[in-house]
Order: sequence, then structure tokens, then C-alpha cells
Amino acid sequence: MHSSPSLLKRVVVTGALVAAAGGLRLWPFQELGTSIPFLTFYPAVIAAALYGGLLGGVLATVLTSTLIYAWQPTGLSFLQSPAEYLGLAFFIINGIVVASMTEAMHRARERLAERESTFRTLAGNVPDNISRHDLACRALYLNPTLEQTLGRPAEELLGKPIHESFPDGRFAELEKAILHVGATGHAMEVEQIVPGENGVDRYHSIRLVAELGPDEKPVSVLGVGRDLTRQKKAEEELRLAASVFHNSSEGVLVTDAHGTILSVNPAFGKITGYDAEAAVGQTPRLLRSEHHVPSFYQAMSASLARDGYWQGEIWNRHKYGQVYLVWLTIDCIRDCVGTPVRYVGVFHDITELRRKEEQIRHLAFHDPLTDLPNRALLQDRLVQAMARAKRDAGRFSLTFIDLDRFKVINDELGHDVGDLLLREVASRIKGRLRTTDTVARMGGDEFVVLMEGLTDTAECVHVAAELVAEVSRPMELRGRVLQIGASMGIAFFPEDGEDATELMKHADMAMYAAKSAGRGRYRFFGEGLAE
Repeated sequence: MHSSPSLLKRVVVTGALVAAAGGLRLWPFQELGTSIPFLTFYPAVIAAALYGGLLGGVLATVLTSTLIYAWQPTGLSFLQSPAEYLGLAFFIINGIVVASMTEAMHRARERLAERESTFRTLAGNVPDNISRHDLACRALYLNPTLEQTLGRPAEELLGKPIHESFPDGRFAELEKAILHVGATGHAMEVEQIVPGENGVDRYHSIRLVAELGPDEKPVSVLGVGRDLTRQKKAEEELRLAASVFHNSSEGVLVTDAHGTILSVNPAFGKITGYDAEAAVGQTPRLLRSEHHVPSFYQAMSASLARDGYWQGEIWNRHKYGQVYLVWLTIDCIRDCVGTPVRYVGVFHDITELRRKEEQIRHLAFHDPLTDLPNRALLQDRLVQAMARAKRDAGRFSLTFIDLDRFKVINDELGHDVGDLLLREVASRIKGRLRTTDTVARMGGDEFVVLMEGLTDTAECVHVAAELVAEVSRPMELRGRVLQIGASMGIAFFPEDGEDATELMKHADMAMYAAKSAGRGRYRFFGEGLAE
């Protein structure tokens, strides 16, 4: 609102206006008689009210009435009858009414101007797009944000309907909506794609409302639009995340900062046996298998506190009791100040994968025919045995076994029978050894026995004799009774070799010496076999 003039200014200006009206009364309009108040004093009252408000209008009315009374002694007064007095009263009432109406109109105009100023100030400083259109969809106002959004200055668009400013039809639906709101007065929400910079479309939501005139009918349409591109993308990402959450083959659980389960996905139920109803409100301890010591979980908690994540293998227990292995990743979700608020665990069952890996590892280190350790596993165990023997000043033996007459049987009866014979021999050798001993198949009809912890050579002699006798026992294979023999060569660590290669070479030499001596025998590597 404009500041009101001081009382002194009101009196001075009002007096000047009344004096001017009085001068007009005397000259040049004195011949007009009683019509003078309407031609001079009413304008003075209106002008005083416009300047000084209601107080100025009332003051002008009072001064005018006083002036009229003051003219009576001069013979110029028009108060010659009661009707004229009544006219003066009518003038005073009308003056006050006119002053009041003028003041009201003036204040309404000021309020309207102030409201328009406030609107333009707000519209010019908000990040939203704001427009105003008349009922023919001609642009009346566009704020700076909308100018920037459209990439065109308001001067090019004001006074024109939308289809004229944008003849390519991109805003045709928006124009229809504006016309509808202007015709019905009903507000609408409109989604509009606006071409952005570099040809990237932007998504806007526009609220259209009718602005009503004094008769409560629409006079214009106000549009407020907001760029929802980021929100749309966020919503799309949320929908995608929700889809992944519900359709993922990996189990997912979300807990609060205290570990209480807040939500799980369907795969969680398939893997664990616990559906959302059974899991929500519980803690992950629900899945514990007791396969891990407390320090395992303590290390997990320490990693989460230190690094914000943990991943690794963990054994869990199914709702119905069976234990399964999962690969689990846990991430800590923190708020803006770094306080943990959520933990998200993602896991998948790797039990079958582990079984297959172990099977592959077993095949890599075991003979596929006899399921005995192969050359690679024997080599590894031999190196470990040497390390233990050196550390503990111990002793062990390495025995090479070669089957007698195997080639003849294999050629005459076929490889199927030969394979059955090898399996039987492997079973017999293994059955005569301790669980700590190792028997390996080197290939063909050759076997190697590693016996650790020997303190007496006689023990090895006894085992060797038993093995020769066991292998030589007749065996029934596919309805035929077969008998073979075995030749064995034995070397000891550390006296017969200080490394694996040398020790195996000497045991092999001893085996060939036994075979040369007539088969079905065993020989120790001794001075007589040294190179």
C-alpha cells in the first residue's frame, strides 16, 4: 500500500481544491445557479478523496458546506428556501458517499496492484514455470523460469495463442486443456513433454486453475508447471529396483540398524523356506546353522562397522533343517551424517556349485578308474610328508607296486576285465593300509604307497609281505577266477633320497629289482642298487 499523506497535507490540498471549486463557483459558472455544486464541489470532493482517502473526501465536503454557509451574507448564497437546505444536506450525504466509494475504489485498485506485484515477484523468483492465458489461450504472462524452459523470450509469445507461437503442435494438448479450464472453471493436471537442451526431452507436470472475476466466472487461466524429469527417472529407477527385488533369483533381506528384518523378497523364501510373514520382525539369527564359531560372526560385525560391507561364504539352515551354503554380501546403508540405518543382504545358494567344484577338484587329483589319489596328489602329499619328517626328524617309506601278468590278462580278456581287476587290486591295497597312509595309482598297473611315521623297518616289511599276499589271492571277475602277483620296491626317507624326485626314482629302481628277481617279491633300495 502507498503511504497515506499527513493530516496537514490533506488539509492544505483539500482547502486548495475547495478554494478552486469556490472560485469556479464565482467565476465563470455563477450564472449556472444551483448546478454549481455538481460541476465544482463534487469534483473537489472526489479529488480530495483520491489524494487523502476518506478523511480527505469528508474534509472537502465539510469545507464546501461551510463555504456555502459563509456566502449567505454576501447575497450570493443559494440557500433561499427549505428545499435548498435540503439540497445542501443531500450534498453532504452524497459527498460522504462519494468519498467513501472513491476511497474504496482507490484501495481496491491498490490491493489489486499490490496483489499483482506480489504475484509477479513470486512468479519471477520461483523455480516453477508460471503462465497466465486469457480465455482464448493468448499468453498474458510468462515468468523467467518458463522463458528459460521454452528457450524463447516472453516478448515473442505474449498476446499470441499457443498454436500460433508453437505451430509444430507440441503443445496442442496443453492448449486444449487451457481452453477447457477457461470454459468450465474446473482445475486440471496435465503432463507435458518439453524438448530440452541437446534434444533431451523433459517431463513437466502442469496444474491449470481458472482465475475468477467479480462475477465468479473465469477471466483467465493460471498454469503452474514443474520439471519432474529427475523425479520421473527416480521413480523409474525405484520401479526397476522393485522389479529386481521381487524377481531376482538371489535372496534379499533388508534390516534396520539393530538387525530386525524389515523386508525380504520371494527368492529369500525359496532359498530359506521362510516367507515374508515368517521372516519380517525376526533377525538373521533365524538362519544360523551352528556351523560357525562365534568369532566368525564377530569378524563379520567388525568388517561391517569398519568397511560398511562384508562378503563371503556362510552356512545357513533351512526352515526344515537341511544345511546349505550361500555366498552372502552385506552392505551398510548410512544416513546423511553417517549413522547406519539399514543393512541389505544379498545371497545365493552355492551348495550345488560347491559340490560340483569339489567333484571337479576330486577328479583333478584322483584316478577316475579306482578313485585313488593320482600322481599330482601323491606328489603334493609326498612334499608335505618330507616337510613334516624334516621338521620332526621323522621317517617314512615310499613303495612302488607293479602288477605281474596284468598285461596278459588285459589283452586276452579285454579292457573291461582289466579295469575290474585294477579296481579290485586298489581295494585290496587300501584295505591293508592305515587311514593315514596314501595309496595312489600312477597309471597302467602301477601303484605307489606312502607310509608316514615309521620307526621300525620291520613294520614296513610286514606290510609289504601282506600286500604281496593280498594282491596274489585269487579273485573272481565275471565268472572267471584270476590270479596275479605284485612286485614291490621300497625306499626310505631320508636315507634313500633327500627330495621327492630322487626318492621316487630309487623306489622305482627297487621295484624293477624285485621284478627281475622272479616277481611276487619286494626289495628295498640298498647299497647294491645305488647308482
